[in-house]
Amino acid sequence: MNVKIEETTNHIEYVIKDVPSQYHDTLKHYFFTQNEDQFVKSYRKDTFMFPHNISEIESRFSKHLVEMLEITNGNKSMDWELSLSRTIEILDEKNIKWWLAGSTACAIRGINIKPRDIDIMTYKSEISKIKHAFKNYIIEPFHYINDWVVSGFGVVFIEGRVDIAFDPVESCDDNGRLDFGYYASNNLETIQWKGKQIKVPPVELHIKSNEIRRRTERVKLIKEYIEKR
Repeated sequence: MNVKIEETTNHIEYVIKDVPSQYHDTLKHYFFTQNEDQFVKSYRKDTFMFPHNISEIESRFSKHLVEMLEITNGNKSMDWELSLSRTIEILDEKNIKWWLAGSTACAIRGINIKPRDIDIMTYKSEISKIKHAFKNYIIEPFHYINDWVVSGFGVVFIEGRVDIAFDPVESCDDNGRLDFGYYASNNLETIQWKGKQIKVPPVELHIKSNEIRRRTERVKLIKEYIEKR
C-alpha cells in the first residue's frame, strides 16, 4: 500500500493507494471513503486542536497501517495489556485526567474479550497536556468535532491503535446509555488493574454499545459477568 498525506491551505487529506481487497471494509470502518482505486480521508486544519507535524504523522501512519488493519481484521493479536500499560504511563506522567471505555474496560474486569484497540476518554481541559504527551505517537490528527458523539478525537499508535476521545455529548445517549456516553462520564467506577486505579463506566453500559454493533458473543459474555457478580 502507498500512503500519502496531501496538504493544502485549508485541509490535509490521507490518500491510500494499492489497497488489497481484504482491507477495504476495515478502512471504511475507519471513515475512509473509497474513490475509485484509492481510499481518502480529509481533515480541515481549522478543526485541529493544536499544530501537527504532518510529515511525521504520514511516516508513522504508513509504518503502522498494515499492523493496525491486521489487528482490526482479527488476523493478528494486539498486545493490549502492554499497550494499555504504556499508555497509562504516558497519561500519568503528564497528570492527564482520563477514563477507559470500550472493550478494554471490559477486559480489565476479567471479561474474556480480546481488545483490538484501546478507547481512552478525556476532556478538552487536557488538550495542552495531551499535545506534549503524545506528540511522538500521533497517526491521525487531534481535532474538534461538532456533529458526532464526542467533541473531539485523535488517534495514536502505542503497541496498537489507541483512540482518544473528548467530552461525550449529551445526545450520545438519546437511544440508550452507552459505555462511552454522557451518562457514563458522570457515573464512573474505579477498579484496580495491575496496581493501577482505573476509572471505567458501569459494566452494564457495555451491553447497549455492543448490541448496536451486533456483537452477540460479547453481549453474552458481559451478561454472564454481571450475573456472577
